[in-house]
Amino acid sequence: PGEISLTGLGSEQNQLISTSKTFEMPVHPSLPSGAYPLVWEFQSRTGERKKGEIAVPVRGAQARFTDVSVLKASSPEGPSLATSLRLSSSHALKALLNLQITGPAGTPLPARETAVQLIAGSQEIAQSLPFKPDQAGIWHLSYTLSTVLPEGAGLPREPIILASGSVLIDAGDA
Repeated sequence: PGEISLTGLGSEQNQLISTSKTFEMPVHPSLPSGAYPLVWEFQSRTGERKKGEIAVPVRGAQARFTDVSVLKASSPEGPSLATSLRLSSSHALKALLNLQITGPAGTPLPARETAVQLIAGSQEIAQSLPFKPDQAGIWHLSYTLSTVLPEGAGLPREPIILASGSVLIDAGDA
């Protein structure tokens, strides 16, 4: 017998227990799939304390890129890359799409971040990026889709990556 405290998955629970106990922890519906820490502390009636942490697997929101196409294009602002990213999401949620072009020498161009509202199902996101390569060779376009977790006990504040990928772009003779 004693008191147990559980912190994680966005909530906290404190309960007095006298025998074996099963706990149900609420999980926010937009929480992405993954393993999340659950911190526990038990204090017996005699004052003895034990504590630990376990990883709780969550089957939640999932997103993945299903198709990506990149074409060299021309826009009023100059040469560009027309990107089309098809993705599939299990849940509707707010996300952030980050596109980053890196040159053959490893020098990145300015990244583009766009807020997107994912729908449950399939959707396409089109973006145009300025692309005037200053050197010949193979360039790298990386794309990342992330989301901020809901506020709550035990959840990280930094964005969580839902899906990512990359493609190579031949700049030719630049």
